Amino acid sequence: ARFLFFFWQEKEKMGGAMHQPSLVANPPRPKGEYHPPIWGEKEPPMPYKVYFLSLGCAKNQVNCEQMMSLVQSAGHEILPDPAGADAAVVNTCGFLASACEEAIGHILELAELKRAGALKKILVTGCMAQRYQAGVLEELPEIDGILGTGSYGDIVQALSEAMEAGLRPCRLGNIHTAPQNGPRILSTPPWY
Repeated sequence: ARFLFFFWQEKEKMGGAMHQPSLVANPPRPKGEYHPPIWGEKEPPMPYKVYFLSLGCAKNQVNCEQMMSLVQSAGHEILPDPAGADAAVVNTCGFLASACEEAIGHILELAELKRAGALKKILVTGCMAQRYQAGVLEELPEIDGILGTGSYGDIVQALSEAMEAGLRPCRLGNIHTAPQNGPRILSTPPWY
């Protein structure tokens, strides 16, 4: 999107100078330097502190590590503990009823932190989100958004939507066409 801003430009009118607002799009700025936003531009988001919890199989662990890499590459910080995080991402398994129960238990524990003010947002990703879709959002109002197994690559955008716009993202991409590789932040020892 192109941002517009007003600036005051000198104009001669009837023998005297007067200030008149003029509309200019995207003024040139030197690259590599911080410039405060001009009126009408959106301030870039502050880096968020994000906690990740991976439940289920080794594939979930890899997908979680890929999401962690995307979030870190976007300038956000990965935390080892949910207390004090801006957002928690729970990567769930939905294969067995007991796996869903375990995920719901963890989500409700995070919801307690949220109620206490120690956590701001909870995003649920993975198989449970993909399998039960919008029902997860309906049954667990504590959740601030879901991403299915076909939408792991959307984690940064979903995080921004939840944190900045107050939206409840629901992204359920095609599980058969989702990218299966990419950089990871290893969360296990190197010999695994």
